[in-house]
Amino acid sequence: MLARMKFPLPSLRHVSAGAAALALLGSAPALAQLDHDGALWEALFVQADLGKLDAELEGFRGWLDLHGRWRDDGEDLDTTIFRPGIGYTFAEKTTAWLGYA
Repeated sequence: MLARMKFPLPSLRHVSAGAAALALLGSAPALAQLDHDGALWEALFVQADLGKLDAELEGFRGWLDLHGRWRDDGEDLDTTIFRPGIGYTFAEKTTAWLGYA
């Protein structure tokens, strides 16, 4: 007859305590020195019905998504994002867009 070996399984209480300890250790704050620097982010979003500018462009629309991001308390330009697009209105509630985003 084969003897069965019994391995002790950890109780749910022990597993929960171990998981809580790991979570607390993993959430400890970093000990690095922090350097505080203010930043300024600005955004401009524009959509236009191009048909109102020129009758030949009836149904066409345009959009522009422009961002400026400054660092060093808003003194140095860091990043500029320029995302243009053009669309065409097929029906009152249906427009297809093509652009960079």
